[in-house]
Amino acid sequence: MSLTTARLLLRPLQASDHDPLAAMQADVRVTSWLGSGPRSPARAAAEAQCWIAGFAAGFADVALCAVAARDAEGWPADAFLGLAFLGSVGGGEVQLGYRFRHAAWGQGFASEAAGALLQHGLHRLALPRIVAFTRRDNHASAAVLRKIGMRERGIRMIDGYHARDFLAEAAGVPPGLRTVCR
Repeated sequence: MSLTTARLLLRPLQASDHDPLAAMQADVRVTSWLGSGPRSPARAAAEAQCWIAGFAAGFADVALCAVAARDAEGWPADAFLGLAFLGSVGGGEVQLGYRFRHAAWGQGFASEAAGALLQHGLHRLALPRIVAFTRRDNHASAAVLRKIGMRERGIRMIDGYHARDFLAEAAGVPPGLRTVCR
């Protein structure tokens, strides 16, 4: 599965993503916002290897994509920018998630990638609803989720931290016209 947007390519993870993925996973500026928190460089490298091997073996809950530059000013073509995913969180719910290299923050990539995956999940995969969570104090991610059409349902405890709980339902998010699935 690959998705394209105006500036991005959401594509399968590949071996060449290992080093930038591991570096992102070891960057405390990125991982401090994740429920599982900061990682050591060794743990980050092992996670990257596991995810890439799992993807190559055909393991994917719903979709785990590398987000790469396609036509993004200041970035070489196919530069690894981050991850975006749709994955099962139990109880029949599917979660939208994303994380980006610190150098890619503030450029609208999260909204573009998350919006493309939300559209793909609701309208191409025909998922009835998609949830997303962000730390209570992560105002930037909350703004991204609102911007792509998700509504905040409140605060809940997840893995020992207070998280904002977001929901999008197929009936509430009209199909996008800018996302092209290949």
